[in-house]
Amino acid sequence: MLQTTKKELCSRFEMTDLGRLKYFLGMEIDQDVTSGNVSICQTKFAADILEKFSMENSNPVETPQDRGLKLIKNMFEGGCNHETLMAHIPYLNAFGCLMYLIIETRPDLAAVAGVLSQFDLNLCPTHWQALKRVFRYVQGTKTHGIMFQAKDPKGIEGYSDADWAGNMDTRRSTSGYAS
Repeated sequence: MLQTTKKELCSRFEMTDLGRLKYFLGMEIDQDVTSGNVSICQTKFAADILEKFSMENSNPVETPQDRGLKLIKNMFEGGCNHETLMAHIPYLNAFGCLMYLIIETRPDLAAVAGVLSQFDLNLCPTHWQALKRVFRYVQGTKTHGIMFQAKDPKGIEGYSDADWAGNMDTRRSTSGYAS
């Protein structure tokens, strides 16, 4: 069917068949013809982010978020003066790069990004350290991405999870689902 479509397009338009797609919009694409699986990752982009924020030589960690750390708005005693103390920290720039990685190929980082996004206007050094920990996790998992498997569908599957009063400032819970 693919060959027929290519032939039809070539007859109507001037085009060149460049073979299987390997790189697209910063994503590395690996297509396994035998199994039909397709893997997508952003190894180069992850390495570029780490270099941009001077984390390319950081020691990798096993998890993106420290299990015992509970972030709140003012992590400093007496509050945190964002204008002076955090003005030189590229938190929003780093967070934006992380979000691009998450949106394209790294949904495993979405939960920690949801936590970190709550503090973008009320930063303290602890929040920056938490974001840098995510980059240390990325350092050890640069080749991770998404795999689409060509298998027979077994029906609809759904997953959900929630914390209980996980936001230390408002005591609100965070929940999510995937299907």
